[in-house]
Amino acid sequence: MLIGSLLTYLVHAEYIENRPDSLYIISIAEAVLNRENPYNISMPSYYGPVYNFLIAPVYLMPKNHKIVSYGVFVLLLMFLTSFLVVRKIGMRDPIFLAVVIASDPVIHYYAVNREIMAGSCSINR
Repeated sequence: MLIGSLLTYLVHAEYIENRPDSLYIISIAEAVLNRENPYNISMPSYYGPVYNFLIAPVYLMPKNHKIVSYGVFVLLLMFLTSFLVVRKIGMRDPIFLAVVIASDPVIHYYAVNREIMAGSCSINR
């Protein structure tokens, strides 16, 4: 699965960019876990490439949302790669952060697609 994620990242790299809003969510989650003030957070430089690697599989989500089994597979792939990378970095609660990391781009994916279908999508989020 890690190899699959890496290949996905390489294929879809042009669609992936550092998104400060998503990195902010991850940083807040880490601050809360460390019992720090979430409003005084600084984002370490490794979040950019790590996050890009983790969200890569979301761009393989099917346009037809009725394909449930494929969507579940992609989410499982995202969670497992998130968990392994976050654990490697050495965070305190890798399961919680893996859920945060895996769910955030999926929320953005469905929100952007709904806006595109409604014809009200703005490119700059």
